[in-house]
Amino acid sequence: MRRDQHSDRRRVRQYVTVIMQLAAESDSWETWDRDLEVLNGVASSRAVQALITRPGTPLLDRFDTLESIVGNLLSAEGLALSRVLLEDGVFDLFPTVRAQYLRRSSQDGPVDRVTISGAVPLTDDETRRLLDSLRRPDRKLLVEFEEDPSILGGLVVRQGDWRRDLSVSAKLGALEMAIR
Repeated sequence: MRRDQHSDRRRVRQYVTVIMQLAAESDSWETWDRDLEVLNGVASSRAVQALITRPGTPLLDRFDTLESIVGNLLSAEGLALSRVLLEDGVFDLFPTVRAQYLRRSSQDGPVDRVTISGAVPLTDDETRRLLDSLRRPDRKLLVEFEEDPSILGGLVVRQGDWRRDLSVSAKLGALEMAIR
């Protein structure tokens, strides 16, 4: 089948719809986030992609190569999806599938993705209180913590387009601007 932008968009939409249904049925949003991140990395690597999409190589050999690369990093469902895309000859669509999944699971689905950056790790009590304040009813909160010594202290909380900078470096910057 000849590939074009229209057919690729349609396929991506179909794959993401199935992923969303599977994630909703088994409440496996975190697993799909991780699987699609791994597969995005694999599909984005020209060297790895060349190995698993080499023309003339039997499909079973390409499956085996893919499984040897990502085998223990993926859930059974993630591995099955990678095989489907490889079999369909559209393995290179994983970055687009991941981007659409992230957007749709946040907008149409029940997922809130939050990144919390701090100069030092939070205590368990601080983490619990912060997560309790961010949690919304009927939404799944997926949190990523980052250490960033450049913020000096405090936190930067990001969720989608929303950003709350409660860092010492931001307060120092605001103070500098006020003095000028």
